[in-house]
Order: sequence, then structure tokens, then C-alpha cells
Amino acid sequence: MNEEYNANLLERLQLAVDRMSEIPDEKCKILSRELKSYFDKMSDFMMYLYDLKQILDSDNYAKLSLDERKAINDNLYADILGDAYLTSFSNPDFAVKQLGNKYGKLLCFLTTEIRACIVYVYENKLLEYVSVAELFLEIYSMFSEEEPKAKYIKDAIYYHMYDYADVTVAKRVCETLNPEYDFATNIIMNSDLNDISYLYDYGEFIGVNEIKTALFLNSLSEEKVRDMAFTYVNGFIKGFETMRSFT
Repeated sequence: MNEEYNANLLERLQLAVDRMSEIPDEKCKILSRELKSYFDKMSDFMMYLYDLKQILDSDNYAKLSLDERKAINDNLYADILGDAYLTSFSNPDFAVKQLGNKYGKLLCFLTTEIRACIVYVYENKLLEYVSVAELFLEIYSMFSEEEPKAKYIKDAIYYHMYDYADVTVAKRVCETLNPEYDFATNIIMNSDLNDISYLYDYGEFIGVNEIKTALFLNSLSEEKVRDMAFTYVNGFIKGFETMRSFT
């Protein structure tokens, strides 16, 4: 069942990728220059994520050097760091300025969903990744013949969130409570922590603070690290025990 389910998702993903690859070369009279720029940029980003997924799914990723993994991380987050954020469609002010009040806020939200695909790709959350790709194409297709009403875009986003909520919310609860969902744990337990390239395996942004923290922890003795971990975990345990006494 799982194999058939995953095969179906991979087929949907391939169809979405094939369609997205055509967007930059398309000429649409309905789209303003700003809207065309938006959809081109988002499709390019989604294609980059798809190429990254091919690397992650193969043996090639493990062969990447620290610098190569850092370069990928830099590319993934370049759009929202420093001054780049001022002209990013992830910035609500810029999105509204470029795309107008009618579409700006909605497409900024769509951008946020698209950027969430970074983690989906690293954690191999295929359903979440595919659903966002299909939402992007659904909204893009609305502009094929005429400028859509903002309500149509809002409805598409709403039903996207609603239709998948029963699966995604349940999965997030399991990830919090079920130790079998061990993506992050596996990285820590199976990596050479002296080689900080493991930091880039999470898909999260890695900056100076994260690197310095990892190097600092590496400078501590194992006993010191265990003491820190015990204090941290025991604090949670005592906190739950204390709160339970008030219920």
C-alpha cells in the first residue's frame, strides 16, 4: 500500500515538475511584468528544490563536502537574508508593492508555503511537497485567460489547507510524541559531530550562530555535555510534573 501510495505521489510530482519547467518560457498577455516575475521566480525555486531532492535521494549527497552543502544552504535562504529580504516576495510589504493589494498578500502567503518545501524535501515529506507544487500550479493556471478574483486564490489556499489538514496535523502530533519519527535524532546519533557538515542535513538555515554553537559543544567534554542534557531534559520532566499537580 505504501509503495503504491508513494508511486502515485511521485507520479504527481513529476507531472507538476514538468509543468513548472515550462512556466519561465511562457508568454501570457494576462500577466503583468510583476506577476510574470513572481511566477517565474517561484517556479525556478521549485525546480531547484526538485533537483536537490534528486541529490538527497541518491548516494551523491553523502559525498558532498562541507563547502558544497553550505553553498546549497546559502542558495536556499539567500532570498530572505539581509538586504535581499527587502526585495523578496516573502516580504509582505514588497509583495503588496509589486503585486498590488489584490494579489500581494495572498501570493506572499503562497511564497511562505513554497519556502516550507525546503524542509519537506530534506525530511522526504512527499505529500506536503507535492500538495504545495499542485497549489502553485492551480493558482498560476487561474491567470491563463483573465485576471482572477482574489477570492478564487483565497479559496484555493483555504481548501489546500483544509483538504490536507487531517493528514498533516496528525503527522505533526506524531512527530512531537512518537520517537519513531526520528529524522533529527538520526542525524545527531549517526553523524560525526566533529565534522560540522551534518548541520546542513536538516534543511534549516545555518548561520554563524549555529556553527559557533556546534564548535563550542565540540570543545566540551562528554561528561559536560551529558550534564547539560540531563539538566535540560530534567527541567522538562519537572515542569510537566509540576503542571500536572495543578490539574
